Amino acid sequence: MMPSGTRTRELLSALAILSREAQGEIADLGNQALQSARKMYLKSEMDPSSELLDIDTVTPPVFYRKALERLATFTHSGTLQDVNETAVYQAQTQDPWVIQTLCAVAGMTYKELRDRADGQLPNDPGRAWSVTQISAAFNVIDRVVRGTVKPRNPTAVARRPVEMLFADEIAPRGWDLIEQLRAEGAPYETLLAQRVVGTSWGAHRNSTSSKVQAQVTDELCRLLEEHEVPYRRLKRDKAAREALAALAVARDQVLKESLNDTESVSAQVTVLAEPAGHTHAIAVSVATDGGTANKSGGKLLQLPPKFRVPVAVVLIGPGWAKRTESAELVHAFDGRTYTELTLDQLVRDMLPDDVA
Repeated sequence: MMPSGTRTRELLSALAILSREAQGEIADLGNQALQSARKMYLKSEMDPSSELLDIDTVTPPVFYRKALERLATFTHSGTLQDVNETAVYQAQTQDPWVIQTLCAVAGMTYKELRDRADGQLPNDPGRAWSVTQISAAFNVIDRVVRGTVKPRNPTAVARRPVEMLFADEIAPRGWDLIEQLRAEGAPYETLLAQRVVGTSWGAHRNSTSSKVQAQVTDELCRLLEEHEVPYRRLKRDKAAREALAALAVARDQVLKESLNDTESVSAQVTVLAEPAGHTHAIAVSVATDGGTANKSGGKLLQLPPKFRVPVAVVLIGPGWAKRTESAELVHAFDGRTYTELTLDQLVRDMLPDDVA
């Protein structure tokens, strides 16, 4: 139990100093106390790996069904068995989801299709397509479906969807298989196998991972406003880079960084707060597991010595409390380590004693 009036930052900072500067048994006791405090105060209840954001942005299965049905109406057989680029072009003009659906059929993203196709495809697959573009796109998809892509690595197999790689010997192949699955449905075991090799919701979680940081930053800004603390929320643009450079020990080094680069150290700072006229930089970092925490922690350790102002960090996700290395962050940030559960304490720790 902390003494009345003791701030979280003061406690963690004192334990960090004790474990780092004391000697012998006292240092050991200080380190044990710091590890216990780390587990308590760096425990986050947010777990992006078990929660889904922006579920309304996920394409409902019915869109794929309708796109395939539309495509089948433009083939000679009325099925997908004899689908060709002409049918794809006609169907795409009536249903903008046809190409995206065929990407899913081939087990690739639209970005991957653009990278592999000859020529320049539209940036947005829902926009207008030329015959040449459709031909280039279908050529890539058709080769995957028919299994004619040859891997360059002799010990590998070309990447194809699970249902194509593990189809029964008596099952049809190529577009005949796609038509059978469309008409009769895919076996549930195929769906389960796909989840295992592709991870459940993996692509969606990756596409929304940055929004966890944004949500926490939203709440932090709300609390700063509530306590009437002036602040600036940073965007990953030139103005943000210049603002950070003005606070940096090595201004030119920060100016050379791209804040859109995932490896950028400075890009982790999302808010500059100015309680009582003194600037504080605040970073927000998400780690769903120990491995991510270890990698992100290495970058975070570079933040405090990089700036001439106090730097605080908000640690989100279960990965942080699990890593003993998180104690190093307590040392580096002089106790200014928080989670989404202690954002109010972060704000209060910045305020003068007569205000907090």
